[in-house]
Amino acid sequence: MTRHFTHLSALAAVLMLSMSTATAQQQVDIGLFQDGNELEVRARPTENFDGLLSAVLFTIRWERATGGQLLSLKQKGEAATYIPIAKSGGVHQDGPFNYQVYAGFGFDRIDEAGTTWKAGEEYVIARIPYTGQCNFALVNDAWTNVDQNNGDYYVSLNGYDRTGIIYKSGIVAPTTDLGVGIVPNPSRGEFVLTVPTDGQSDLALEIVSNSGQVVFKDAPGRLEKTYRRDMDITRFGAGNYHLRITRNGAVETHKIIVQ
Repeated sequence: MTRHFTHLSALAAVLMLSMSTATAQQQVDIGLFQDGNELEVRARPTENFDGLLSAVLFTIRWERATGGQLLSLKQKGEAATYIPIAKSGGVHQDGPFNYQVYAGFGFDRIDEAGTTWKAGEEYVIARIPYTGQCNFALVNDAWTNVDQNNGDYYVSLNGYDRTGIIYKSGIVAPTTDLGVGIVPNPSRGEFVLTVPTDGQSDLALEIVSNSGQVVFKDAPGRLEKTYRRDMDITRFGAGNYHLRITRNGAVETHKIIVQ
C-alpha cells in the first residue's frame, strides 16, 4: 500500500470494496481555480468513470508572510456524498511557506450518488474560502514528498492508484493597489511608503519578512490625509518582504524587494 493512506483511518474498508471497474490506464488529474473568494479544487478524469472514488489527498501551499488563511472547506452536490474531504491535521510551516493537507475517503459509488464522470470534464470536489491576498498553489514539492509529511497528490479509484497530474497548480490573488506607493522598489531597504486614506479608513500596517518576522508595525487609525513614512529596513537584510495593509477590516498585500 502507498504511504498516502496513513491519512485515512478506514483503509481496511476500502480494500473490501469492489475493484471490478477500474481501467488499467485510467487516471484523474487535479487543478486549483479561483471563484471569488473561494478556491475550487477540480478533478479531471482521463476516461469515463462511475465507480468508487476510494481516496483523494492534496496539499495547498501559500506564503506565510502574506497572512492569508484557508477557512473551512465546503462541498456542494454529489461530491459531498461520494468523496467527503476534510483537513488532515493543522497548518504546517516550512521555510517561508504554509502547507495544508486535505484528505478524503469515499464509500459510495459515484453513480449511486446520481452522477457519472465524463472523460476530460472537470468536477468540483471541494471549495475552500480564504482570506488575504495570496498566491495559493496545489503542490507536489520537496516538503510534500517527505514520507512523514505525506502530502503529494494522490487519488484511488476502486482501490487502485490512479494518480494523474496537477494540471493547474495555482491562483494569483489580485492586488488591490488603491494608490499605495513604495518608492523605489526594488531598493536596498530604504524607500518611501505612502498609503492614501479617505478619512474613513481605520488603517494598520505591517511589513513581514519571508520567514514570518514582523519588521515594522504601525496602527495610525483614521487619517484625514495620506499616510507617508520614510522607511529603512536595511538591517533586516536582502530578500522579499510583504507589506500588509488593513483598512476597515479588508486586507491587501504588496511585495517589497530588498536587494
